[in-house]
Amino acid sequence: MLAVLPFENLSGDQRQEYFGPEFTAELTTELGRLHPESLGVIGPDSARNEKGKSIDQIKRDLRVQYVLGGSVTEHSGNEVRINAQLTQVSDQTQVWADSYSRSEMVGIAAGLDEKDDAFRWLNQAVQDRCDYVVYLKHEPGLDNLRADPRFDEIIRRIGLTP
Repeated sequence: MLAVLPFENLSGDQRQEYFGPEFTAELTTELGRLHPESLGVIGPDSARNEKGKSIDQIKRDLRVQYVLGGSVTEHSGNEVRINAQLTQVSDQTQVWADSYSRSEMVGIAAGLDEKDDAFRWLNQAVQDRCDYVVYLKHEPGLDNLRADPRFDEIIRRIGLTP
């Protein structure tokens, strides 16, 4: 069993406080879909109640083998960085950790053929005027999004020709 703990907002900006819980809920849903027969994911309400508790306490409360947690930070007003860590609760060993930027999240969603998620990330990037949007037209990782009319709309919004 796995518990996804609420991702912390480390930006210091209270306006960004919504992002951590929103990201946590989405991640919990996506992980729950992967292999429900072999990877059980604790519901978000139960995991949310564990925020701030020790790994030992979470292990006792939820009877999980793994805990996934992390943080969300906004840099320069337009770049989001997500840090995630997977911990095995039996010995509190960090099994995996990685860090992702918003542009990488677009590529991950596109690679998983999660087009709605990819377009949501892209639209947010355009709205926030992220630097990397100028590369969208030629980014090979987004090839499976090009046939979607939403891609052409985004390209036009940033002033490029589809």
